[in-house]
Amino acid sequence: MRKSIIYTVVMLTLFSLCFTLIPQAQSQTTNVKVVTYSWYIDTAGLLDVVGEIQNVGTSTISSVILGGTATTTTGNQQTSNTMAYVKDMLPNQKAPFYMTFFLQTDQATQSTPTIANVAVTVTQAAATTGYLYPDVTVTAHQNSIGTGTDDKGVYWVTGTVKNTGTQTATNLRVLGTFYNSAGNVIAVGGYTDAALSASLAPSASTNFKFGAYDTNETIMPSDQKIASYALLVQVEGPILQGTAPTITLGPVATSSTTSTTPTGTTSPTNTQPTQTSDDQTQVNNPTTTPSWLIPAIIVIVFIAAVGGAVLALKKRKPQQVKLTSKKKK
Repeated sequence: MRKSIIYTVVMLTLFSLCFTLIPQAQSQTTNVKVVTYSWYIDTAGLLDVVGEIQNVGTSTISSVILGGTATTTTGNQQTSNTMAYVKDMLPNQKAPFYMTFFLQTDQATQSTPTIANVAVTVTQAAATTGYLYPDVTVTAHQNSIGTGTDDKGVYWVTGTVKNTGTQTATNLRVLGTFYNSAGNVIAVGGYTDAALSASLAPSASTNFKFGAYDTNETIMPSDQKIASYALLVQVEGPILQGTAPTITLGPVATSSTTSTTPTGTTSPTNTQPTQTSDDQTQVNNPTTTPSWLIPAIIVIVFIAAVGGAVLALKKRKPQQVKLTSKKKK
């Protein structure tokens, strides 16, 4: 009994301490809006959801966690969660997200289930008083479609970013949100797993190149071709204090491709391109979580740990009800 009490106290203590990793972790979920999203089954058989969020409040949001529920045509549901590709999100700022569901095979047909609907909500958004160094900007960019053996149909974005301020920026990333002609997000991409540059000194510039995830523009239906895209520059430091700058949404770059009116929520049948030998190229599904997103994930981990502590105590009760099946996630 004493060991159970100690275990519970330790887990609750760790759970409370993890909140110190996120400055002022009060809920701001109503101030973050899911603007648009779409979904598709990729070549690995996974359900991928891509979309865009926006900070519609007046506070800077340190991180955003999203939850999703996928419902099949037979009524089965599966859940997933992810973090948006943004840190210290300023008021009015937009950012992309990418969510993956591991679909269970339909037992009746032994095939990938058909998705009837996907719902995405903001489950956590913590406010902060600081904001990130804002003086790294995209000075030039262009798009192209790959024609080689290894990159045929890949939608590439290349360009240059420059530090126009007086401080050195650290862990620079460039992210892309891609839209069809109706303005719906149909793909995302960019430096999600690793930084483009560890540091960028004042007046220095660096080039970037990345592809939209899971796209092959040569075989995409017309309503799912990329018609435009928006770029988001993110750094990890320095973190500044005071009044955050006002975000004015820049123009969305027009693609050289054309598309027609989309057909509702029909899932695109994208194919996944092969990554080239360029070590700065990102064309595959994101597989790891950026280091700057880890603190909020720790919160989720310790919530699960506390739940485990409670279950451990329940197991010590003489009249335990044995579960006969696992809850599907």
